[in-house]
Amino acid sequence: MADDLSDLYAELRKLQSDVHRLQANTMLENAAVGRGGVRFHDGGGIKIDDGGYLRITGGGLLYVDGEWFLIGNGKIDGDVDMAGDLTATGRATLIGPVDVKGILSVLAGGKIKVGTGVTLEPGAGAGKVTVSGASGDMVIQNSRIEFPAGAKLQQNAQNFVGLFSDTSGSITVGDGRAEIGAGIYSMTITDDGHFFESLPPHSGEGLDWVGVNSSGKVHRVAGSA
Repeated sequence: MADDLSDLYAELRKLQSDVHRLQANTMLENAAVGRGGVRFHDGGGIKIDDGGYLRITGGGLLYVDGEWFLIGNGKIDGDVDMAGDLTATGRATLIGPVDVKGILSVLAGGKIKVGTGVTLEPGAGAGKVTVSGASGDMVIQNSRIEFPAGAKLQQNAQNFVGLFSDTSGSITVGDGRAEIGAGIYSMTITDDGHFFESLPPHSGEGLDWVGVNSSGKVHRVAGSA
């Protein structure tokens, strides 16, 4: 409190000096905030210009309650736990081992490519695996394997497994029987024996007799011609 006018003038000059110092001061440069923290409200925020950064040290925590949006390149050096859903619309590159402990679902329209030679395509009850090679593509689909030259290996509704050529040859196995066929001719082997289909007729002249020994091996009977 001023005792006289000279003291009052001195107080005014000091107050004016303090105001000038506050106007030119940069108090927040190299400032420290304790336990009280800093609060921004009414739509306020933090803006970092000119290449600055936000750094958390000493085992601190970055906690975001709400939406967040990052623009630019980034890097996470450490473990990340995600409890929610993740949607990625861009390209993802994984370098290193990947462990999947749940179900990895690739929906219709998506693909899994392994190198340049294997493609897995899901579908509505008819997924497809394509293995590419120098001679063409091998396709696995609908309980069958299609080879580049046209041959097929497939299973039918009677649980028979068959190998079919691109022409008329085939081999089928299942339900206690095996069959080899080509054109109209075939041989079937069952528990009851060997059966031939559409054997061509012959007069018998110039033919050898065929016999089977006790072990089941087929022989041409010597001197039967």
